[in-house]
Formats: sequence, structure tokens, C-alpha cells
Amino acid sequence: MNNIFKGYFLGALAAACYGLIPLFAVNLYNDGFNVDSVLFYRFFISILFLGMYLALKKESLLLKKKEILPVCFMGLLFAISSFSLFMSYNYLNIGIASTLLFVYPIMVALINFIFFSEKLSFFTIISILLAVLGIFLLSRTNDGSIISLCGITFVIISAFSYSIYMIAINKSGISKLSPSKLTYYVLIFALIFISLKLLRENSLIIPKSINNYENILGLAVFPTVISFITLSMAIRLIGSTYTAILGALEPLTGVMVGIIAFNEVVTYRILIGIILILAAVTIIIFDKKLMSIIERKFFNRIHKHY
Repeated sequence: MNNIFKGYFLGALAAACYGLIPLFAVNLYNDGFNVDSVLFYRFFISILFLGMYLALKKESLLLKKKEILPVCFMGLLFAISSFSLFMSYNYLNIGIASTLLFVYPIMVALINFIFFSEKLSFFTIISILLAVLGIFLLSRTNDGSIISLCGITFVIISAFSYSIYMIAINKSGISKLSPSKLTYYVLIFALIFISLKLLRENSLIIPKSINNYENILGLAVFPTVISFITLSMAIRLIGSTYTAILGALEPLTGVMVGIIAFNEVVTYRILIGIILILAAVTIIIFDKKLMSIIERKFFNRIHKHY
């Protein structure tokens, strides 16, 4: 297996595994678990596995003093994003929630434009318009009413929090931390925030069956540990752009989980909305390459003409 093929395979595996989140989470909800308990077990077990992974790599776990506060903030953002996404599953079709979350690259572009004076290209504007249209289609029922304002709000908060998280990685002083070490500490701080919420509300649910333990383990292993490790490996082999494109498998996996595991129905309106959002994200990821191709061809024609 050559490195390019291996990179594509690992990128696809990472995205598909991440898309399995609702499969395990919704099963736990159906067994009486609340969102805080599900996140507590997900973070706790993931930390154990990542700790073992880092130990095998013999990677130092020491943090500098100046890195502690930024990582703590990242943990808070990750906790908010995870909590909001998991809450949205209580109100929305799984495929819709998974697809709406995927608008975060567009939010990153908008935030950079508003707060960091980064230009919006023609293709970025097109992708934003496509995403807005896609969100409009996904947020409506067949009779034109809003499916669940509460659910949409939760998933948009999740996408926005994750957008801030992605920007903070590049803009803060922790950009030099290895992805594995950063994720390890982000999960630790996220676990602390969720634990404080659980202690205040005294709402931790204890697993009572083998099925509970299987879903908890699956949630921690597949969409967290395996997804993270394979994602990091894919980025090294094929780069972040192509890995991001393969991320389109995340919402598609979510849609398939909804159909196969929970008998959800995908209408033509939902299908068109999903396609529009996937197209919007694909365009924004390839934005710079598309612009360079057009500029090159345009200027070549002008040069030949004169």
C-alpha cells in the first residue's frame, strides 16, 4: 500500500468513524442516559486510551505555564461544542444535525473575515450562499415550518464553538503543541468542565447493562481515539486539504446511521440540503486552488492576446 492510497484510506476512516457518534450516543439516550453522563464517559475513556497512545510514543506530557490557560480555554470550547452537538440529537434528525455541524469551515472563514481582516474571495461568498440555502432546506419541514428551532440552535452553537476552537489553535501560543498532546489536554479540561456540571446537578447515570458499556466504549474508541489518530496520520500523508475533503464522509455516515439504525426518512428536500452544504464546504476548502487556476488561465489568455 503506497503512502498516498494509505493517506486517503486513513482520512476516509477518520471521517467515517467520527460520523458514528450518534449511533452510540442515541442508544445511550434511549437507555436513560443524559448528555452530561454520555460526555463524561466519552472523555474519561478517551483520555485513558490517548494516555496509553502517548506513552507508547514516549511523548512528553509536560505543559509550559504559558500553555495551561490557552489549553484550558480550548477544553471549554470543546466541551461546549460537544455538549451542544449531543443535545441537538434530542431534537433533530441525526443526518440533519451531522450535516449542519459540517458548516464550521464556512464559519471559520467568516470569523477570520470579521475579526482578522482576511478577504472573502468570490468562491467563499458562493459557498456561504450555498450553505445558507442548504441550512434553510434542512431546517424546514415539507409544509414549510421550522423543524426544531431549539435543535438548530444547539447544532449551530456546536459548529460556532468548534470554529473558534480551530481558529484558536492557529492564533494562540499552543500551535506548536503536537496534535496528540493538545487533544489529550483538551479532553482533560473538557472532562473537568463536564464533571463540575455533573457534581452541581448530581446527575451522573451509572451503566447498568453490557449494552451500556458497549456503547460507551464504542463512543470513546471509534469517533474519538481511532478518528483522532487516523486523522493525524492522514494529514501527514496527504495534507490537510484532501483530508478535509474526505471529512464529507462525516455527515454522510451520520445520514446512513440515521437511516439504518434509527429508521429515519431522507426526503428529496433533505437530500438537496445535504448536497448543497457538502458542495459549499468543498468549494471553500478548494478556494485558493480554484482562484489560482482561474487567475492563471485568465492572465495567460490576456498575455496571449497582447
